[in-house]
Amino acid sequence: MTIADPTSPLAPEGTLAAHRDAAFELRHRPDLDGIRGVLACNVMLLHFGINRFAGRATGGAWPGFVFDLCVDVFFLLSGFVLTSSYLASRDRSFSRFAIKRFFRLVPVFYVTTLLVLPSAATIYHFEHMPAEVVMGVPFLDSMPANYPAWSITWEFYLPLLAFLVAPYLRLPGVLVAPLLLACLAGLAIADVQIAEGTRIYAVRAPLGLAAGALLFHLYREKDWRFSSPGLTYALFAATIATMTFAAALPWLGAIVPALAAALVWSAAGQPSPIFSSRPLQWLGALSYTIYMAHIPVLQTMKTFFGEGVADDPLAMLAGIGLSFLLAVALTRLVELPGIRLGNLLLQNLAARKAAQQAGPL
Repeated sequence: MTIADPTSPLAPEGTLAAHRDAAFELRHRPDLDGIRGVLACNVMLLHFGINRFAGRATGGAWPGFVFDLCVDVFFLLSGFVLTSSYLASRDRSFSRFAIKRFFRLVPVFYVTTLLVLPSAATIYHFEHMPAEVVMGVPFLDSMPANYPAWSITWEFYLPLLAFLVAPYLRLPGVLVAPLLLACLAGLAIADVQIAEGTRIYAVRAPLGLAAGALLFHLYREKDWRFSSPGLTYALFAATIATMTFAAALPWLGAIVPALAAALVWSAAGQPSPIFSSRPLQWLGALSYTIYMAHIPVLQTMKTFFGEGVADDPLAMLAGIGLSFLLAVALTRLVELPGIRLGNLLLQNLAARKAAQQAGPL
C-alpha cells in the first residue's frame, strides 16, 4: 500500500508499484511494501498446506508455522500507513477517503468472491449472501466465501469509522506510548490463543489497526529513529522465527506484536536492498491480490481433483503458480482499474464542485 511521504523515492518506473503510485498519486516507503508481499505469500503457503508437509517431513515432531499471525502484522502495517496518509493529506474529506477506500478494496473482493462461490456451493451459507454483498459476513460471526477476506471487512470499515472520529480526538501526546503498549499487550494475549489453535477475529483488527496508528504518531513525534537494513532484516527474521516455533511453544505468539511494531518502525526509515528490490516490490504490488486470489484457486482445484489434491506437493506447487497468475491478472484488470476509476470519479466530483462554486458566467 502506498503512503504519502515526500522524502521517500518513487517506485522504479515500469513496475506495478509505480503504476499504483500513479493511481494513488502518492509515494510509498518501499520496505513496507516488500514485507507485505512476503507475508501475503506466507498466508498463501499456509492455506496450501505447508504445515501438512512440515508435519510429514518431521514425522509429526514439528507442527508447522503459525502464519495466521501474519494478518496481525498486516493490521499494524495498515494502521501505520493509513495514519501517515491521513496526516499528509491536504483534503481530509470523508467522501474522498471512502471512495478511494472502496475502489481500492471492494472490486477485488467482489471478483474473488464470485470466483470462489461455485466451489464453495456445498458448504457456503447462502443465507449470508446479503451480508456478503456489503462485506459484512464477519459481523455475523461467520466466514466469507473467500475466507481470508474476513480481515478485509475490518480493513474497510474500521478506517472509515476512524476517519469520522479522528477530527474530534485530541489525544494528549503523553498517552500515545501507554495506549500503544496496551494495544500490543492485547494483541499479545490474542496471538497466544491463536498459536494454541483458537480462532479469534474481532479483537485483532481494532487492536492491530489502532496500534499501527499510535505507532505512527509516536514515530512522527520522536526525534530519535532506529532504522537500518541490517536491523530490518534481523527483526523480520525474528518475526518469522517466532511464527515458526509458536505452534510448539504458543507463548512465543506474545512476542509477535512487539516484533512487528519494531519491524515497521525500522522498515519505515532507511530502505533496504532486499525489501526494496524489484522482485519484492513486485510481490508487494501484488500482495492484496495474492491474499485474495489463492483461495479461489485452491477451492477450484479441490472441486475438480478432490480433497486429496492437498496432499500432492506437485499439485500444490501448480496451485501456487496459478495463484500468482491470477493475482497478476486481478491487479492489472481489476485492482488498478478500480483505483483509477475511483480517482476519475473524484476528479469529476471536484470539477463539478468547482463549477458550482464559480457560478454562472
